Amino acid sequence: MTTRAVLEFRKAVNSDKTLQQEIRGLADHGTFDAVAYGRNHGFEFSNAELSQTIAELQGKLSDFELDLMARQRRSVSGLPNLEVRSAEQIKGGAPSKQTVAQYA
Repeated sequence: MTTRAVLEFRKAVNSDKTLQQEIRGLADHGTFDAVAYGRNHGFEFSNAELSQTIAELQGKLSDFELDLMARQRRSVSGLPNLEVRSAEQIKGGAPSKQTVAQYA
């Protein structure tokens, strides 16, 4: 079950290039905390709600969200180990299972 606050936060971030740049900078320095960042921007949700929503959206994440996951240099508390596939693999090629941790 996805949470409304996580989906609203996701929509806000995906539509605002300024927020995306700020988040990328934090992620590049290993200091991005989605729950705290969301709270600071008026969105209240827990790590568990965030994790559940991400798991449910797997395969439907935006390019920004996939880029952010690849940029993470350390594991973020509460996030599940997600499969990352290229657009080519999603379109019909054999999926090569790689976890986000392999990109860190």
